[in-house]
Amino acid sequence: MKIRNLLVSGFSLCVLGAIPQPAEAQFFKKISNMLETVDKALGGDASKSNTNTEKTANDAPQTGTTVNGIHQATLYDGKTTMKCPVVTSNTKVISVDVSPSIYVNMASYSDGVAFVKVDKKCFFVDTLGNKVLDYNYGLPFMREYPRFYQGVCPAKKGMARNMSLIDKTGKVVMELPVYDCTNFVDGVAAGFISVQKGYSKVTKVVYFNTKGEPVYNNLIEEVKFGNLETPRPLCEGLAAHYSYSKQLYGFRDENGNLVIAPSYSKVQNFNDGLAAVQTASGKWGYIDKTGKMVIEAKFSSEPGPFSEGYAVVEKRDGSKCYIDKQGNIVFDGLRDASYFHNGKAFVRLNNSARYSLALIDKNFKVVSEFHTDLNNRSLDNAVSYSGDDILISNCFVTDMGDMILGAERLQSHFSDGLTYCVVLQEGGKTICGCTNRKGELVFIFKESEF
Repeated sequence: MKIRNLLVSGFSLCVLGAIPQPAEAQFFKKISNMLETVDKALGGDASKSNTNTEKTANDAPQTGTTVNGIHQATLYDGKTTMKCPVVTSNTKVISVDVSPSIYVNMASYSDGVAFVKVDKKCFFVDTLGNKVLDYNYGLPFMREYPRFYQGVCPAKKGMARNMSLIDKTGKVVMELPVYDCTNFVDGVAAGFISVQKGYSKVTKVVYFNTKGEPVYNNLIEEVKFGNLETPRPLCEGLAAHYSYSKQLYGFRDENGNLVIAPSYSKVQNFNDGLAAVQTASGKWGYIDKTGKMVIEAKFSSEPGPFSEGYAVVEKRDGSKCYIDKQGNIVFDGLRDASYFHNGKAFVRLNNSARYSLALIDKNFKVVSEFHTDLNNRSLDNAVSYSGDDILISNCFVTDMGDMILGAERLQSHFSDGLTYCVVLQEGGKTICGCTNRKGELVFIFKESEF
């Protein structure tokens, strides 16, 4: 290959200056033909000479090696090329008048459509990138973007007094009595309603289903102050519930019955039979589904959820450890740790090695080592799971930490088979759009030329 490059460089320098400009195209065509002849003679292939050629979407993930019986993960190891989403002949192009990497924001898919905000324009697209609805309504303050659920989405037109439910054609299917409301979660939305009380009006919180029918009448209460909170999802049969009058959290069942009275400043969702709660003292502990405190409130920092029998808690010195459901420390001395998923957990070991990131099993034995520290990003923020999918620092990985598909930015896990991403190309240019699991960009946003 060195001989080939020398032949090309020398020949080009000798003759390029003597070629008239209109003849350059013919010249380079002849050069291309010559290269094929030279490569065949040298046992090479001109089509493979560029090592930076974009990988195809069908490239399989490369698995790491094993050293001393421990897997060496390929995640950001500096040697393995990460597979990134690519444009295909089927990729749809959505033309926008702004820079997509700066001005395009997109929510996850729900009910077959996703909310898109391009500068000041808002609309919904389907899974093929086709616009299904221009969203000419107000956006909620300090909450997530609008989301469809079972065919309807809450919306408020201009200076209208109350909210409405619209369908995917934009048609109003139901006028609501509330002046503000959340997205639907498990078929229920919360809203603020203004009611007359004596000579003044007060705000109350109400709940309703996708038909606009009131539900959870026992949870209606006066709101002293505070922003509207989106209902929490049912987890293991119970959902965290915020009492606006008491300004405390408890838990309700699917019918809106309070199972655990509002008594806590903050709560996590139930997982593995327990939920972390913060008491009036500011300390955190764990309760069971009857509300009994089974692990005393002694943790100063918010602990992690229980998963597969263990939870991550932080000590005063900043180190992390795993505890069991009796509150006993079972694995100690970690710089950082994530909760267990399918029998494994990501940890940062407290050692002197250059890289401390590792994957451990339920026996707390290292089964995979990494040659990256993810810029010391907190594992709470870097690692997330959805089903069997593992997303760590903008890259989907196998259960041993080998790269599957990554990008400069991956917004979230797949929903309806797609996720929004920003792909960095050579020269610093970016491509923004939605990729499928194969790494094929189904549609992209591209700044218009004029």
